[in-house]
Amino acid sequence: MTSENPTIHTVLLEVAYDDKSLKFFSDLRHVIEEKYPLVHLEGYNESSLKYKKKACSLKAHWAAKQTPFAIMSDAEGIPVMGFYSETRDCKVDIILNHLDSFVTYKTTENGSSSN
Repeated sequence: MTSENPTIHTVLLEVAYDDKSLKFFSDLRHVIEEKYPLVHLEGYNESSLKYKKKACSLKAHWAAKQTPFAIMSDAEGIPVMGFYSETRDCKVDIILNHLDSFVTYKTTENGSSSN
């Protein structure tokens, strides 16, 4: 049976950013594309007319006032962690640290059941 294979979990990371935080988003996207195949990244530039509504809606839903702002959700769409500029934790290294912890934890949780 296939019960020995761990369940693959995906993570959705939504990021609201603006032209001032474009380097932050570009750096984050670059690392995620290279090292995190289980993470689906969606970015919304609030300086762009096309994505302004989505970026503002995301920030308003989570009471974020500043950009950048990011929300991490699991495969079921349940929010796991928010990263706010207001508290200075919306930084590439902090987000990657949480992604490492979350993906490792979920894989180990489902893959380590011995009986």
